[in-house]
Amino acid sequence: MKYFINSQPKAGTYLAANILQSMSVEPTNIHVTPAGYHKYDPQRLEEGRSNPQNFFVSRNWTEAFHLVSQNQFMVGHIPYSETADILTHSWKRIILWRDAKTATESYERWQKESGRNKAFKDQTQIMFDWMDKYNIFVMRFEDMVGKNYSIIDDLQKYLYSDILFDSENILNRALNSPSLTKSTKRV
Repeated sequence: MKYFINSQPKAGTYLAANILQSMSVEPTNIHVTPAGYHKYDPQRLEEGRSNPQNFFVSRNWTEAFHLVSQNQFMVGHIPYSETADILTHSWKRIILWRDAKTATESYERWQKESGRNKAFKDQTQIMFDWMDKYNIFVMRFEDMVGKNYSIIDDLQKYLYSDILFDSENILNRALNSPSLTKSTKRV
C-alpha cells in the first residue's frame, strides 16, 4: 500500500508523518505542492526548516507521486482535483485540517522562528473539498495534540482494518519526535 498525507499548512503534516513512521511506514521525505515538490534530507532538518528552496525540485507536481513505492508515504498540500484523485485513488489518503485561526497563528510563529517570510493562505476549504471523496481518512490537528488516542485507533482501522499498535504509545512517540515544522510552542 502507498500513503498520502495531505493537509492545509500547519495542520500537523509532520506530526502525522511521525505517526505513520511509528507504525513502520517508510517516509519518502517528499513534500508535494502545486508548484513542484521538495525532497528533504532527514539528516539536514535545520537546513530544511530555514532553506527549503535547497531541497526544491522544479518539476510538475504529479511526478512526485511516481516516486512513492509500496509501504511508503509522502506529504503535501494539494487541492482536490481529478488528477490528484486519480493519482492517489488506490492509496490510503489521510486529510488533515485545523481551525483556521490557530493555523494562522501557528504559521506566523513558524515564519518568525524559521526566518521565512511568506504570506499565509488559509487552505481549510481546499481540504474540505477532499473530505467527501472515496477512501479518505480525516484527522484534526486538535485531536492529535490533544492526545485523542481513539482517533489513532480509528486511523489504524482505516489503514489496516485492525488495531495493530498501541495508539497511546504511537501518538506520544510522534508528539515527542523531531519534525520539519514543529514550532517551539509544541517542543
